[in-house]
Amino acid sequence: MKKILAVIVLSLFLLTNSWSDDIQDYQLEGMSIGDSLLSYTSAKLITKELNGKYSIWYHNNKFVSVSLWEEREKFKVYQDVSVVIKPTDKEYKIYALEGVLKFGQNIEKCYEEQKKRVSEFKEMFGKSVNLSSWAANVNEEKYLKIVKHEDFTFASGAQFRIICYDVNEGYERRQDTMYITLNSNKFTKFLFKHHTSN
Repeated sequence: MKKILAVIVLSLFLLTNSWSDDIQDYQLEGMSIGDSLLSYTSAKLITKELNGKYSIWYHNNKFVSVSLWEEREKFKVYQDVSVVIKPTDKEYKIYALEGVLKFGQNIEKCYEEQKKRVSEFKEMFGKSVNLSSWAANVNEEKYLKIVKHEDFTFASGAQFRIICYDVNEGYERRQDTMYITLNSNKFTKFLFKHHTSN
């Protein structure tokens, strides 16, 4: 049975108390690692996003992150969802998922919710995962002040991450944001190898 990772009114909603140590057993807006993105959206939209200016390409174009913003009316929890796929894979297998929650100019609210999620997930995951907490000042992006991570790592190497982005004052068009991310073990290893900032 699939388990759903969902924040409803910024409170975790659980279908069951029986949690697995396999990240593929979790869902974000009905999607799971290992599923085909074609089960949730059309090949036409995927192609459009692959060619759009907001797609994010990784080392040697092996992976790409595309937004499902145009499908946002279907979302029950998140304001946006991004999906990592291999652009050459016509089945568009999902290697990572990321849900976005915005907090306006209120980073303390993001930290408060992050702390709650960590406490809840520690209780649920137990000894099946390792938790690492860290924060970093961001110099390459003027609008960002601090990025604060809470990373749960499964025995397989897969990761579940809760990240708060603190925006500097004076950038009203930007918002303090929480990213809730599911990374497959394959994508996690790829990031550590080719993207040292992750």
